[in-house]
Amino acid sequence: MKRLPLFLFLLLGLCAGMISCQKELSYEVSKIPSQGTLQKDGSGDCLPKTVVGTYEEGVGLSGTANYLEVEVNVLTAGSYVIASDTVNGIFFRATGIFTTTGLQTIKLPGSGTPFAAGIHNFVVSYGTSQCVVAVTTLPPGGGVPAEMTLDGAPGNCIDYVLNGSYITGTALNSSNQVVIKVNVTTPGTYNISTPVSNGITFAGAGTVSTTGPQTITLTGSGTPLITGATNIPVTVGASSCSFEVNITGPAVYTINCGSAVVSGTYVSGEELDNSHDVEITVNVTTPGGYNITGTINGMTFSATGNFSNTGNQPVTLSASGIPTAAGDFNVPLNAGTAACTFPVTVDQGAATFGTWAFTAGGINYSGTIELSLMDVTSSPTAGVCQFVGSNAAGDVMMMNLIDMNKNFTNNETYSFTSLLNNTGIFSFENAAGTISYSADPTQSTTTLSAKVTNHNTATKTITGTFAGKVMDGTNTLRDLTAGSFTVTYP
Repeated sequence: MKRLPLFLFLLLGLCAGMISCQKELSYEVSKIPSQGTLQKDGSGDCLPKTVVGTYEEGVGLSGTANYLEVEVNVLTAGSYVIASDTVNGIFFRATGIFTTTGLQTIKLPGSGTPFAAGIHNFVVSYGTSQCVVAVTTLPPGGGVPAEMTLDGAPGNCIDYVLNGSYITGTALNSSNQVVIKVNVTTPGTYNISTPVSNGITFAGAGTVSTTGPQTITLTGSGTPLITGATNIPVTVGASSCSFEVNITGPAVYTINCGSAVVSGTYVSGEELDNSHDVEITVNVTTPGGYNITGTINGMTFSATGNFSNTGNQPVTLSASGIPTAAGDFNVPLNAGTAACTFPVTVDQGAATFGTWAFTAGGINYSGTIELSLMDVTSSPTAGVCQFVGSNAAGDVMMMNLIDMNKNFTNNETYSFTSLLNNTGIFSFENAAGTISYSADPTQSTTTLSAKVTNHNTATKTITGTFAGKVMDGTNTLRDLTAGSFTVTYP
């Protein structure tokens, strides 16, 4: 892999001690990468993980018919790139702009052609947040409706598993699911939807690739209308069975925030996982369903369930999100009969100075920028904007933009093969050292170029794009696409 000239590393080393965190002020939301987290369960699976369409060996995907749906908790509005890795010849990717914060469902259109039947796991990435979705590819000719019978038909569904809480007047979400057992006689696709009962329904679509006993998952929607047992009928072909959902009324309780026991270490910029939670004591006066949530500083603490008894009871709040700042924070809980707060301390994480992303070799790479430098004084003829970034996987990206006018103005371009005009140097290597890309003026066959799309001198922030052909570690030209960066310099 091509290495950056030694003097550039020396400059970066000298500037490392001087770099301080720069607060990004307001500028066009479309120029700023959004921040947030993919929703997932304790095992790392995307929650929800909706797979739409039929996937058949040797049949190309259609972005309108084949796609994934994932849920994102948006903490800061701005542009986004959400993409999977490439597995079995296909991948899923979406770009756009989040204009509001909060939970949002995003559709990731699929591309490519599956080359093998089977179940394949895709890692979906959004910034540093990741989750997993399994996609089943059928053998050639398998894209036909599946034939199956429901265990328990024509009576009650046997050994079904009902997940989530069901409370009168509270809308169902992705945690409300039922897992039912089926016996598949012909592999293929299925699309199941129950009739609406007491304001709620369950639905699911997908594929089954083998015969025999299996389970399928249906996700609930709607809002329960009345309290009590609700019978939900399920029909697949000529087979029918039913399962019961117990709808509870809302519980009456008081939260004792003074009892809060906070588990885990909280660090700004680092995603929370299943090691982060808070246990609190709740005094229940009327049994029923509960939904407790508190959000602050990019962190959300939540729990849902049912209280079956009165008196003091422990409740564990699961934590999610990414703390956006270090400091002491009081998390507000407004559930129950009285509001209260509990404290959480967030430690200072490693300072970052922007983000970067690009696609090459069918793989989407992205990360944060840890070092940056703007030097317009060392050379009488050119200015240099330099930055070095990495990601959680250990990949490293380095870029230098060399501007002959020293101003890095909006819409200014940089040809990485030029020796006389604006130019640049690019270098990338993955953590294992097995993949590398580079482009600089000594490589005449590369065509990489960059463009400054916005330079905010008040916040010292440069946003740009880059694309073109780069040289890999075997001296073979490769296409680099969808390159982007946002860098704040000291």
